[in-house]
Amino acid sequence: SNNANPSHVFNNTNSGSSQSYNVSLTVTANGCSTSITKVITIQNPDASLLSNFEADTLNGFPLFKICTDNSSEEIILTNNSSTSSTNSTYSIDWGDGTSVYSSSSNWTQVSHTYSLGLWDLAYTITSTSGCSITKIYKVFVGSNPAVGLSNLGNTTGCAGSLFEFSIVTGK
Repeated sequence: SNNANPSHVFNNTNSGSSQSYNVSLTVTANGCSTSITKVITIQNPDASLLSNFEADTLNGFPLFKICTDNSSEEIILTNNSSTSSTNSTYSIDWGDGTSVYSSSSNWTQVSHTYSLGLWDLAYTITSTSGCSITKIYKVFVGSNPAVGLSNLGNTTGCAGSLFEFSIVTGK
């Protein structure tokens, strides 16, 4: 850059991790130049959660799941951030159209009731230095689908015979 006060935005998208960059400044005046290099370290907030639901993964996303016949279930989330001393704001978008949970202080547990379905929960933390990260969690409340085959009868035949079966679904 030829700017008097150059700037650059560094991006670290890994939750809870730090990433270092070598930044060099070279000044040239009257044909002479000098350089200095400094290491810049970016520490992202850690957006880790624990839950009373079973933990798993779904398509690379962390998943909280509960298999139930109930029409809804209460999830209890525990803040498991390793960067709580430098976190300044927290928000949870439940992904189901209800109000977003927001807090400007470190929290331990919060609960929410989900109806049956697969939901995208977005947990966002901003640090005191202004770094922000959002981690997506999948939340599943439901049961295995009830499905089967029904025999329509007359299933005796020779090779090459055509047989029909009905697909039976439950709830």
